[in-house]
Amino acid sequence: MGDAAIQTAGAPALAPADPRAGERWLVLAPHPDDETIATGGLLQRVRAAGALAHVALLTDGGGDTWPQRWLERRWRIAPVDRARWAARRRAECHAALRVLGLDPQRDLTAIGAEDGRLTAAFCADPEASLEPLREVLRRFAPSDVVVPAADDLHPDHNLAPVLLALALERLDLAAPRLHAFRVHGRSRGDSLRLVLTAAELARKQAALACHGTQLALSRRRFAALASGVECFDSDPFGAALERASGWPRPVAALLATLQGRWRWRVVGRDASGLPRVTSVPADSSDLRNPPGGIYVKLEAGRRGPWIYDAHGWRRQSDRAHQGARG
Repeated sequence: MGDAAIQTAGAPALAPADPRAGERWLVLAPHPDDETIATGGLLQRVRAAGALAHVALLTDGGGDTWPQRWLERRWRIAPVDRARWAARRRAECHAALRVLGLDPQRDLTAIGAEDGRLTAAFCADPEASLEPLREVLRRFAPSDVVVPAADDLHPDHNLAPVLLALALERLDLAAPRLHAFRVHGRSRGDSLRLVLTAAELARKQAALACHGTQLALSRRRFAALASGVECFDSDPFGAALERASGWPRPVAALLATLQGRWRWRVVGRDASGLPRVTSVPADSSDLRNPPGGIYVKLEAGRRGPWIYDAHGWRRQSDRAHQGARG
């Protein structure tokens, strides 16, 4: 039976990891709208099962300036304008969560980092970036964590599993089950694959409609991303079923030549065992061999006006991990 037939039948597609009563599901959403696009059906399924759901919103959305320029008919965006836009996007997230059956006053923690700057902030001060997430994990003690995959093209997305792994290391919690999603790319679905019922999909689409700022310029693209099948992988650092390009290939190739000054971001440890990040210039003749570390990412030193990464984060081998600890 195909996906369409299952959806028409209106019966939820069951999997071993489907939510169950008593479980505690934490969703790490990089931006307002990711909670709906990636997990709008899952959040409904969690609530219907009698489990608890909580969303940790990593960034505030205030740096997404092109829709703001369009809707507010202004070119220059001052800090006060960004703050107003961030508040508007948080309000949209609140409305979407209510549609999905959650209480944003109880079921949402807005960490409030600056979108587009999550990696830079983490590299400058890892502990400052990790502590707000640790506090959410301490307070909610999740049985399951839903997190973007490390090869998602958006830099705020692909850093999330690194933040999660490092935050969990210093907490006395039972290890949660992990479920990785890709907004930009396709997941395999080896931990969870949900085929939404007609009612669940309609509610997800209604929640997406709450994000009016994001639909102003990208309605068709966002509607395509918020599909009726939600797939999650058990390993956030595993390979995608299909990795999105972000741009048409000729454009991506041109941008790669313009970016240049490639460097490795390397997560290691300082003498006290705390994470630290160093930057190592990459040899342009071979960009495939990373230096040692726990997690590494190949990053353009000259990003330009585009958003997407050419590469996400990699988890190094167990041997490298032990070496970094030693």
